Amino acid sequence: MFNPMRYLLLFSLILASHSVFAGAIYKSTAPDGSITFSDNPTDGAKEITLKPITTFSAKEAAGKSKATSTPATTSADPQAADTPPGNYKKFTITSPANDTTLQTGDAGNTTIQTTVEPALNVKNGHRLSVLVDGTQLDRVTSSSSISINNLDRGTHSIRAVIVNKSGDIVQLSSNSITLHVQRATIFGPSNPRNPRR
Repeated sequence: MFNPMRYLLLFSLILASHSVFAGAIYKSTAPDGSITFSDNPTDGAKEITLKPITTFSAKEAAGKSKATSTPATTSADPQAADTPPGNYKKFTITSPANDTTLQTGDAGNTTIQTTVEPALNVKNGHRLSVLVDGTQLDRVTSSSSISINNLDRGTHSIRAVIVNKSGDIVQLSSNSITLHVQRATIFGPSNPRNPRR
């Protein structure tokens, strides 16, 4: 089925790619229904206006959200560039152990301990943060440990990250851990508020 918009888009892309678009464009329709585009007006031709082609920078296309598990491999921060990605030879979560269960009394609170070698480059703005289920927390610290508070009940994937002054991820920890959080429920057999008792 003939689609005039497809031809219009194709023609505009060709013009843009060759940088020849300089003036008005005219559209004419022949008796057999075929459509012709030209920069010269003809009898019965209608002048059309092409919308500017939208372009995006690489950073805009990738998105600016910090809540991502994909590390930024480059940074516009000249100070952070002094310690390029991959410069930390060792960056691991050492505690809690993988597959740890946080009991009801912990209320979803824990502290993530890491080993960073060489030491965290605080001078150039590097800080420790953490990803919880792929979402980066707003909290950062200049130490090698960071607390997590009020995790929801259930299972969570935790990974430590090193960020620069802009909050962009410089390096991911070499390991991730799984935490299981238990929460008190009103339907627990020993809970005096249990409506089923």
